[in-house]
Amino acid sequence: MPKPTARKRISAFITACFTVAAILVCLRFGEEILSVAGKLTGIQFLSFGMYAPPADGELLVRIIDVGQADSTLIQTTDAVILIDAGSEESEATLKAHLDAYKIEGIDYLICTHPHDDHIGGADMVIKEYGVKNLLTTHKFSEEASFKKLLNAAINGDVSVSVPYTGQTFSVGTVNFTVLGPLSEYNDENDTSLIIKLVFGETSFLFTGDASSKVENDLLSYYGEDVLDCDFYKIAHHGANTASCAEFLTAVSPTVAAASSGRNNEFGHPRGEVLSRLEKVGCKTILRTDLSGTMTLQSDGKVLTALSKYVE
Repeated sequence: MPKPTARKRISAFITACFTVAAILVCLRFGEEILSVAGKLTGIQFLSFGMYAPPADGELLVRIIDVGQADSTLIQTTDAVILIDAGSEESEATLKAHLDAYKIEGIDYLICTHPHDDHIGGADMVIKEYGVKNLLTTHKFSEEASFKKLLNAAINGDVSVSVPYTGQTFSVGTVNFTVLGPLSEYNDENDTSLIIKLVFGETSFLFTGDASSKVENDLLSYYGEDVLDCDFYKIAHHGANTASCAEFLTAVSPTVAAASSGRNNEFGHPRGEVLSRLEKVGCKTILRTDLSGTMTLQSDGKVLTALSKYVE
């Protein structure tokens, strides 16, 4: 990946400063000033308000910008689910967002696999936001962030479980099923919990950092009918080791989102992955490295991107 020019680095730094300022301004003064800040940052927030709570009969999916890490907040009026909790480095950013969304309790914290960029802020989330249930993979890790997560769960009286493949959960009007892992994989990325979430007639697929090896196993085991979803959280931040063509054909999402850091050293999301998504008819591809935090809305029938990058 070519190194960014000095002008691009300066531009990226200024944009980052404006984005942080926008969050702080919103917390203090509300959405009217945020909309002005949004124009300066290149991020457009529609008039509903970036931090507005979900309305009755509505589900909101927040793809939180935690840099080269991962965290997705799912909200309805009767359910709060957090899938992954960013890195230790992005902990303050995650907390700022959860506070802005006025999160006071979390029904399920789902940690897809024990890597810092997915669980680094999980101990903070447990300590600060009243997590009721923690779902984690069977793969234990010696990483400090994983040990802190388990200690926080024990001290916080959180119900901890390793879900089995095929297990279903319901929270209010939200249902989700654990589709994997299907095997004892050696690579920790491949042990990621695979989650299919359903709200009304809309569906969402989260595969953590699972590789194409896992995707092929899922395709062989479930087939297209189960994997087909409206939304696909692009695996492994958009790495080319995942999101293979056959798998994307089965999922056939209309909306996809990649969580990756601006100008990251890996070149995520990879151009090859974006091209494969376009070829299977994905109409909207969202990227935190360009757009920052993004919000999707479902009324149970139609999925809509409420915030998007404006070039």
